[in-house]
Amino acid sequence: MNDKKVNRADLATFKVLGENYASDNKHVFYKTNIVVNADPFTFKVFPHDVGNTDASDEMNNYHEGIKVVKE
Repeated sequence: MNDKKVNRADLATFKVLGENYASDNKHVFYKTNIVVNADPFTFKVFPHDVGNTDASDEMNNYHEGIKVVKE
């Protein structure tokens, strides 16, 4: 990401999701950081912000990789 290594990423399952997000089989990443407690299997990225949210998984909403209160 911008010439920086994404630490702890599994290259075999790594995929770019868009809007600075990526995932592998264990983690979701925002830029080069792990999104804490995000579920890589239900994680979705929105093409445009929805309120104060740019992504979500089954349990939480996120904005720029940080959990926000669900609306």
